[in-house]
Amino acid sequence: PNGLDNELSARIKQVAPNMSAPDLATIFNAIPNLGQDPELTRALERRARNVIEQMSGQDVAHSLNGYTRQGLRPSDPVLSLFGQRALHMSESLAAMDAATILDACATVWPVPYE
Repeated sequence: PNGLDNELSARIKQVAPNMSAPDLATIFNAIPNLGQDPELTRALERRARNVIEQMSGQDVAHSLNGYTRQGLRPSDPVLSLFGQRALHMSESLAAMDAATILDACATVWPVPYE
């Protein structure tokens, strides 16, 4: 990561505890553009636990998309929360958000043993 990525990561970690659900989803979706920073990911996941109930289907889709674009997997508790929220929002999901969530789930959940 370059200096700008480091500065952005530091600032995001600082404000993460106060982020709204849509802002958090936007940052999750930007993770691939910020370089790999495990501390940043942990800070965002801590916030996700607190705002998951306010996340829209699009917020869940954007968050999961950020992980899959970088080849990362959310921690098990956060992945479970995203999955539960997606199920809760399933009747109101836009087709594109549903497709993004399904694609992310196929990427981040392990393939069952045959």
